[in-house]
Amino acid sequence: MNYIRIREIVVVYSLIFILVLILSILPGFLVSRDIEYVRVLPEEFSNGTNDLKHTLREKDQPIIDNYRAVIEKERLSTITDEDLGLTITRLEGQGYRVWWNGEELGYAGDPDEGNANIWNSSHRFTIDKELVEEINTLDLTIHTKYDMGAFDESILITNVKNSVKINSRHELFSTYMTLISLGMTILAMIITGVLVVLKTRHKFSLMSMTLALVFVSVSSMDYLKTEQLFLSYLLFKKIIISSMFVAIGFAGFAISSSLKKRLPAIMGVITLVVFLTWTFTINDMLVFKRFYNIAMILIPLNFVGWLIIILPKLKSSDEARIYFGGMLILTSVGVWETVSLSFMPSALATSQLPIVMVGATMLLLFISLETIARNRQLNDEITHRDRLFHKTITDELSGLYNKAYCSNLISRMRPPFAVAMLDIDKFKYINDTHGHVLGDRAIRHVAEIVKDILREDDIIGRYGGDEFMLAIRCTPERALQICNRLREAVMSNPLYDSGKKVILTVSIGVYHVIKKQSVELMVKNADKALYEAKEDGRNRVAVFSS
Repeated sequence: MNYIRIREIVVVYSLIFILVLILSILPGFLVSRDIEYVRVLPEEFSNGTNDLKHTLREKDQPIIDNYRAVIEKERLSTITDEDLGLTITRLEGQGYRVWWNGEELGYAGDPDEGNANIWNSSHRFTIDKELVEEINTLDLTIHTKYDMGAFDESILITNVKNSVKINSRHELFSTYMTLISLGMTILAMIITGVLVVLKTRHKFSLMSMTLALVFVSVSSMDYLKTEQLFLSYLLFKKIIISSMFVAIGFAGFAISSSLKKRLPAIMGVITLVVFLTWTFTINDMLVFKRFYNIAMILIPLNFVGWLIIILPKLKSSDEARIYFGGMLILTSVGVWETVSLSFMPSALATSQLPIVMVGATMLLLFISLETIARNRQLNDEITHRDRLFHKTITDELSGLYNKAYCSNLISRMRPPFAVAMLDIDKFKYINDTHGHVLGDRAIRHVAEIVKDILREDDIIGRYGGDEFMLAIRCTPERALQICNRLREAVMSNPLYDSGKKVILTVSIGVYHVIKKQSVELMVKNADKALYEAKEDGRNRVAVFSS
């Protein structure tokens, strides 16, 4: 059974895709927007042999190297006559020192040992206006273990105020968004923990999905600025990249558990084992970098494989629909990140928030599916109990309350009210002449007429045979009027048996209750009045008089 419509899933994932697109692309355009600056391009720097364009360090290149750019004062004329602000954003390396005309401005990360993670960060330095000459040199002494270089927007010179803005904006799109993704993961862990305690149908799937999110969040630590690591940089990178592959393993388990297919879990585990086997035999940072650049292709390949497995179940499975939408977006992100990592590193996302958002959306859809399924189950149980209860209090033939339940309701009524006993005249003759089928029809016919005339808060029940029991909340005079209307309505609405008209009449005995008393006594007195109506010739209404 499908609980979530395809249109609803499409709407949710369309909104998420738009957000992912914005979070993946827009930050790079907003960091320096509406700010006047002078851009120092990577090709302006030189170490005597190479420029500072982004590349992978060659094995024979020094780990610590100096790059110099020459900047004429005339280029800085658009900046106001005050101290300059230098921002360096996403410069590949584990640390660097900054020099202006031979004067050290400061450093970032760990320029000596290279034991820091600052590639996704922004740093700002102040250049005293007194240091600005006609011809200026900007030197960067960079410590890099593998990726090195800068991008077109990496090194900007502006005033101090604007450099603070650029630095703050980058922090917003990197550090703060990464922290938001960590917060979303913690919330997901709490929700999953509650659902596991409640023993949901998708317990194992939810646990696996949450663990996948946890390891994605561990990998997102690569996007946080860490000026000094407490472990070696190589080990740090191994943990970061391995976490992504562990997340793939748990995602495979989640899909396999939901769809009862082993292949997604097998694919995820094989990918993880292959990666870990090679990873922990590599002790060179450059070799590891080249290896994981290639290995990252396995992630979108897993997504594509899972999509193929999920596709046949889209019509019959809500779980398949949830996974399919999420996998489509993650495949797009994975392909984009893989291509960016190899060919356009400057276009890499500034945080893992887009991936965490997709995972969290899948988790929320599963929680919604569980909630809807539970509500449906609860409604079915309530409906079933209602049917059973209705069956125990209802007379099957007439559809009215049965004798026991009707008596129970009347016993709880507060006087004054009227109790009436209604009997179909010559009912035995009807059965003997026209058969029991018409007799049953006569009982249902009279029951419908009584229900149409009495109000909803009045009580109507079949007492037994052809006899009905009524409780009417009104004065004695009004009760007499209502009962006469009933009598006339029955008489004026005949039944037909094989084209022959069968006129029905009823006799009614009315007893007005003015004080609390037993139902037995009420029925006894109303029966006495009914007997009088029968004795007076039937088709009558008689009122009990003591």
